[in-house]
Amino acid sequence: MMPRTALALLLLWYSALPLSAQEDLPQLIARIQPAVVTIIIFDGSGRVIGNGSGFFINPRGHLVSNYHVLSRAAKACWEWPWVFLAGARTSILPSPGT
Repeated sequence: MMPRTALALLLLWYSALPLSAQEDLPQLIARIQPAVVTIIIFDGSGRVIGNGSGFFINPRGHLVSNYHVLSRAAKACWEWPWVFLAGARTSILPSPGT
């Protein structure tokens, strides 16, 4: 399931489009959902201290999120919230000192 914020922004954007440009909402969600990720942030000792959401902006893997999601992170990783893949987290911030 997509995070509430991402879904709210999607619905706001969707409602602003002219009727002729609107896709069927379930089709739109199915198309966009794979780009939405959960970001998990860790402190310097590796403890989880928070999470947020982000989304991919291109096929090269550039990920966008809000500053407040990552501002306290010593390390962060992302995972798809709609698929459980054990150990499938991908690091997006280096460990301190690297």
